Amino acid sequence: DDFLRDLFARQSNLVLHGHTHVSHRVKLSTEEHSLHIMGCGSSTWTEEQHPARYCIYHIADRCLSRVETRVFRPEENVFRPVEHEEPIPENPQWFIELTQS
Repeated sequence: DDFLRDLFARQSNLVLHGHTHVSHRVKLSTEEHSLHIMGCGSSTWTEEQHPARYCIYHIADRCLSRVETRVFRPEENVFRPVEHEEPIPENPQWFIELTQS
């Protein structure tokens, strides 16, 4: 809770992390500010349910404008762009509850 409040107070736009090696994205927004939190996954993961991947983050006007994800295709031995990027979820329930407290 305190960490998120500090990020918003500092007007942070983007948090990148990879501790869990699981790919995930979320956008947290208030009336005044938005913050993207991104976990790109792992570029060396070999398990089928979590294929190796990396992300390319495009920044425009000091904000995240686009994310490209490349996933490893073992049958080709190459990383390929994800054809259909999932939309970034915005304001999950836990965040709504946090901002109302």
